Amino acid sequence: MEQTIRRAGLDLRNPTTDALQKVASLLRADDKKGIWLAAPSPLAIDEDRDQKIWGFDFYDSEVRGRRFVSASGVIVATRLESRETFADLVEEPKEPADPGAAPDTRALPRSESLLQFTVNLRERLGALPWRAGNYLVDVILDSQTSNRLHFQITSGAAAEHDPVVAAFIDQQRATTGAPKALQPAPGLAGQWPNYRKSERSVALPAGIGVALAAERVSVYRPGAHSILRGSFRLPVPAAFYLGGAGDGLAATAAVPITLVMTGNLMTGPFVVPLRVASYDRVDRRAVESTVTGYFEVDLFALPEASKVPQTYTIWAYAGETRSAPATAAIVSTDMLK
Repeated sequence: MEQTIRRAGLDLRNPTTDALQKVASLLRADDKKGIWLAAPSPLAIDEDRDQKIWGFDFYDSEVRGRRFVSASGVIVATRLESRETFADLVEEPKEPADPGAAPDTRALPRSESLLQFTVNLRERLGALPWRAGNYLVDVILDSQTSNRLHFQITSGAAAEHDPVVAAFIDQQRATTGAPKALQPAPGLAGQWPNYRKSERSVALPAGIGVALAAERVSVYRPGAHSILRGSFRLPVPAAFYLGGAGDGLAATAAVPITLVMTGNLMTGPFVVPLRVASYDRVDRRAVESTVTGYFEVDLFALPEASKVPQTYTIWAYAGETRSAPATAAIVSTDMLK
């Protein structure tokens, strides 16, 4: 995308209509189908009040069907320093979604479409902390993803011109502690959540990453469960270290992983922040350690997770890592009659 922006002469701080149209033309000419994002970086916290994201959606209607970024796309932003992840629809819906409405299954004539869209990140993600640091942003649409866009927020001119101010800001950041508790708290033996390896655990990723596996179809009724299983190999900052000694008896780290769930009828999104246990030994003198672990959570027991009957795409975000998606469908007892 960077090369296309340069070829188009697009000034991301002051984009012109002509330059945006040229980007679209180049994407079409190069047949670069997909969802593409661009934004200025760095931003200064005392000068820049928002972050405009410029997006281009180039797709084949036969493949995409009636799923549009404007109606069902979800923008996801992660602050790397704190491992916080936030998500919302790319655009505010014009009317509330009706999960009971029958989807339009009429075939669309085959065509290629390229739509340009703009997202004001601070307007769409009101809870996103606007603090100095590094951010990753992407758009997801069912199992499709955009490029992951990196931008940086600096401390601004006041810190740049006064080293005492810069040192004070760094000291304040260092005292900001991370949550120390596992979330959700582990269940009793044989119950969920479970943060120990089990017979059905997902194999650990070979490299840095998160792997997910979900029950493909679950019936939502009293006493039922829908178990999402995962494993991870992730760098974890020292702020998330716990008191375990690395002997397997107590957790040594509460690893932040955020689930972002979207539905095929009522998109959501549904955002579930987790802090899962690792029992690996960590170097307590290091600012960061790479650890592994497993988790099993009951989606029906998570208050943030939707129980609306539909098919869900589930992503896991953890710092710079985004997992491959897992698919889980929920049906109601009425649907079985």
